[in-house]
This record gives sequence, structure tokens and C-alpha cells, in this order.
Amino acid sequence: MLSPHGRLQLCAGRHIQQVLDDLQKADPVVAIAEEFVLVGRVCVMLRGLGFVLQQPRSTAVAWLPIAKQCLCAAGQWDAADEVKLTAALGRRAAAEVERAQYLQRILDGLRDGAAVTEAAVTAAATDTPGQGQAQK
Repeated sequence: MLSPHGRLQLCAGRHIQQVLDDLQKADPVVAIAEEFVLVGRVCVMLRGLGFVLQQPRSTAVAWLPIAKQCLCAAGQWDAADEVKLTAALGRRAAAEVERAQYLQRILDGLRDGAAVTEAAVTAAATDTPGQGQAQK
């Protein structure tokens, strides 16, 4: 079942606790590393906040560049992983990642003292990376 935003709805009209109970029965969590608990809670809270504000966001997409950077630094990311990720994300999510990377380049340019053109801001706001760019 898809939401009005075209995203998959896991609950399908059921209470979240029923869904979680069913998932636990189907694939029990035996143990979870302590460092992931806070991250999971933050993801859920940000998703709820986005829902209330009618501004859906994906923490997974937002944090993907950071996660990839950490994995690359640890030597645990290669071209094969990139191919698998692109296939898993699909075209829409890949476009969201591209936009997030584009916005990050604009922010990096601002930190380096670059001026952002009106075209860059417009391109960022309309999901069209590449039409505008930061200029020094």
C-alpha cells in the first residue's frame, strides 16, 4: 500500500505495535548493538516530526553519504557495494541522494566562501541538480 507521497506503508491500516509484534514473530531480534538504539530512536522521532509537519524526510537518504564515507575510510566499501546500493535504492531514492549530495556541495561552497547564485538555489529547491552551481 502506498502513501499519498508514493512511499510504501508498512502498517497497512494496523496499529504500529501490531506490525512490530508480527515482525518480531517472523524475524526475531536476538540482540542489538547498543550504539544502534539511539540512532533508531532518532530516525523514528524525525520521521514522526516530518509526518506531523507534512514534510516527509528519509534519515537513511540524508545519512547515506556519511555512512558511505565512514565505510570507505574503514576499507569496507567498494564499487560492487555501490552497484548493489543503486539497484536497491531505485531511481527515485537515487535522485534524492543526488539532490542531497548536490545540496551538500552548495553548503561546502558556502563554507569555503563561495557565493551561491539564484540559479543554484532554484535548482536545489526544484530537485534539478546540475542547472545551478556555487560560484567563487
